[in-house]
Amino acid sequence: MVAATDAENNLLTFTAINAQIVTAENGSAIVSFTAPKTTTDVTTSVTIIVPDGQAETIKSVLITVKGKKNTF
Repeated sequence: MVAATDAENNLLTFTAINAQIVTAENGSAIVSFTAPKTTTDVTTSVTIIVPDGQAETIKSVLITVKGKKNTF
């Protein structure tokens, strides 16, 4: 979950890059990230953008997905 506030009480919207916004209301959003299937370790980022119509805040987080070796 991510949360944001606006000093002027402007409407906030949430956008995600490399993830999905599941629900967004009242200054908070639930974000869903699906890890890729990989055989090697991969680092990716998820970015959340929250504009209020006048300015925007952008925050990113790095996620490391551990690879799983195929077994035959």
